[in-house]
Amino acid sequence: MPPLAAAVRPAAIVVLLLAAVAGTTWVSTARQEKQDILNSSKERLPWHTEDARPRFLIDREGWVRTPDEHIVETPFDMSNGPGLTRMPFQFANWFGRDAEVANAETLPTLGADNFVFRQYWRPDGALLFLTAIGGTKGQSFHAPTVCYVAANWTVDDRPPQYVPVAGGSVAARAIVARLDTGERFVDMHWYLWTDVRREWRLGATLMRLTVPVVTTEEDAMAIGTQFAENFFSRVLS
Repeated sequence: MPPLAAAVRPAAIVVLLLAAVAGTTWVSTARQEKQDILNSSKERLPWHTEDARPRFLIDREGWVRTPDEHIVETPFDMSNGPGLTRMPFQFANWFGRDAEVANAETLPTLGADNFVFRQYWRPDGALLFLTAIGGTKGQSFHAPTVCYVAANWTVDDRPPQYVPVAGGSVAARAIVARLDTGERFVDMHWYLWTDVRREWRLGATLMRLTVPVVTTEEDAMAIGTQFAENFFSRVLS
């Protein structure tokens, strides 16, 4: 190897190593800043209780990080715990009730710690289903696409659906599922964590909205987005 090449190659390797270290440090710092926000409890609920406003790390994907990962503040608890099953049955002009799970015998295979399945409706006829899954096992958090495909539905991905929230917006992954009969559903979902490491063992929640397509996909997306606004107070990062 020529002397110059011999000198350049180790130098290049050192530069790459330093770049990798710098990149790792930047990512670690950014995640620590998000964790600090999650842990912050200085602010109180507007009705002056002693409970801190719940804060979560949110992303539209559960197994990979996306640019849509944010810290959000929520009006009620959606963590993997008893609070998840106590979510309100009324949001603004939406009214809800617990719904029957058609294949309830398969629920144990989900491995969830907490499970909610409800139907919500508005006086104008808008209707949707809410599924909330809290757990500490990866098997609980497969994408809803898996369920549709297993039931012989055709699934098409749609661009992320952005929900306007004070301070920014949050993204939901959006898909459209359809049968040969013409029946269609718009499905929107997102994931919540209380730790920036996003490890299932530390607890997570999958929130999923399923909206029947009565007129157009766009109308169904709008209905899901309007309902989703009730879950967030503001975006913090």
